[in-house]
Amino acid sequence: MLPKSLRLKNSELFQKAFRFGKPFFFGNMGCKVIFSQDMGKKVGFSLSKKIFPRAVDRNRAKRALSDAAAFFWDDIPQGVFVVFFLRAHEGFLGKEIVMKDFSGLISKVNASKPK
Repeated sequence: MLPKSLRLKNSELFQKAFRFGKPFFFGNMGCKVIFSQDMGKKVGFSLSKKIFPRAVDRNRAKRALSDAAAFFWDDIPQGVFVVFFLRAHEGFLGKEIVMKDFSGLISKVNASKPK
């Protein structure tokens, strides 16, 4: 689990990421990224009630995403706000699938980071 200091908790930042962030998708996972030079890196997780109607399932999925973010923390580039989300419930079967999708998503973000 990521410490709170590394997570996005501000509602305004989530809205800004979803409105103006650059979208990336890999498998059943997606993210919206805001690139900036003057900040560190922070990540957030957003899961829809439409896809995960039960709070228990949403929390379990957020925990799995948070564990994947902690595992790949060094691969996430500096100067980004990233909000991760899942597009389908069926693809969320286990930690190995989340890890594979997460690594593919991070590689796409790294490839498009402005120099």
